[in-house]
Amino acid sequence: MATAQENRTEVLLDLLKEFGSKLRQSCDEWTTRSERNRNFVYRFAIAASLLVLLSYYLYELQVIRFFHVTLCWSLLVGGAVGLLWSSFSIQRKRRMILGDEIQILADQVERLVTTASQIAEHTEQDFDNRLQLDLRLAEAEGALRYYRHIVLPQLRKSLWRAVLTG
Repeated sequence: MATAQENRTEVLLDLLKEFGSKLRQSCDEWTTRSERNRNFVYRFAIAASLLVLLSYYLYELQVIRFFHVTLCWSLLVGGAVGLLWSSFSIQRKRRMILGDEIQILADQVERLVTTASQIAEHTEQDFDNRLQLDLRLAEAEGALRYYRHIVLPQLRKSLWRAVLTG
């Protein structure tokens, strides 16, 4: 029959595993989204550059007239501004929501780690429980370090700075 201490340790182990892995997954999702945003902007810039070169080349060959070049440029710039504005406004909202969720998760994991560390220090446990608790603590602390060193600096940047500077 399990004692009350063993039951508390099991609950703590389950919570550490659940919240630590959830924090790590959310941080991974954050970095994946940031990378996708950056790639979108880079591809867009390459496509716009190719269109500039193509229009200049066609103008030099006198395939198209200056009026057509001006019209194409006006449409291209208007479309580009509209596409970038809508894309960044959607991404900004998603970024804020996911960032808030990650910050809440990080706070919860930090409290769990503090509680688990205190329990590990002040209670006597058998080798198996102690080892499991130490491993879960290491996983949760790793997720917190990943959050603090990779995601948190990106959260503090504006969306434009995050996309342009990486």
